[in-house]
Amino acid sequence: PWQPPKLYYQVIPLSRIRRLGEIMRNRAKQLEIDPEFMGTDDDTITTWIDIRDFVKEKFAAIRCHKSQIGENSFFRQFTESQRNELFGFECFIRMAGRNRPSKKETDLFEGLLPWNDSS
Repeated sequence: PWQPPKLYYQVIPLSRIRRLGEIMRNRAKQLEIDPEFMGTDDDTITTWIDIRDFVKEKFAAIRCHKSQIGENSFFRQFTESQRNELFGFECFIRMAGRNRPSKKETDLFEGLLPWNDSS
């Protein structure tokens, strides 16, 4: 049967959720999620995509969701440094594919052949 060349699940690193909890505690707020339940052990993450050059645009898009991210949301209160630290990488676990990665990946498309319409 046909299989995708690669299949990824997006995940949130456990270290990132723990850091988020630390930042919130410093503001006398409580993180309302269990980091151990929500986060993925950093060592099991196969792919880290550096998006620090796009964090400003990412947060502009997040702020557009006014019904989910209200004016008083903690998402609106991060410093630029905290936004880059917490949201500067998109993380994935490669769940399936022809070959398992032999090293940490930084590109979801690495190793894929260009699409060929004639096949």
